[in-house]
Amino acid sequence: MRLATLLALIGLCFGTPVVAQSTNTTTSAAAQTLQVPGWEAVGRLTMSGRSMCTGALIAPDLVLTAAHCLYDIRTNRPVNTHEIEFQAGLFANNAKAVRRVKRAVISEGYVHQNRETQVAHDLALLVLESPISAQVVTPLRT
Repeated sequence: MRLATLLALIGLCFGTPVVAQSTNTTTSAAAQTLQVPGWEAVGRLTMSGRSMCTGALIAPDLVLTAAHCLYDIRTNRPVNTHEIEFQAGLFANNAKAVRRVKRAVISEGYVHQNRETQVAHDLALLVLESPISAQVVTPLRT
């Protein structure tokens, strides 16, 4: 049951906000989506300034993301954790908060590029170098 809840949260986090961020023009639908309380907890992960994924702030210093995001898409090797940056509440190239990652923990059972286990275990937690104040970004409730 807990895994199903986390997977539902990931699906929620990786949906609408990414679409809203991908357009450079502000549409009323995108603006409304980002004005919903809590959406600023969803943010972009950049790895060495190039590849990106989405994550959700679930505690002041914890980001929930997909385990496959922690692998370089060209080499399939793990990304250096210290080169990951979380940009919370990103909209029109402005983030409410930006933090580097100091540690990553991948779900037990995740095997990169093994389709049989990828979906059920494709989860990772990122520990931020410093917490984000709830006055700046309120973490999503889990």
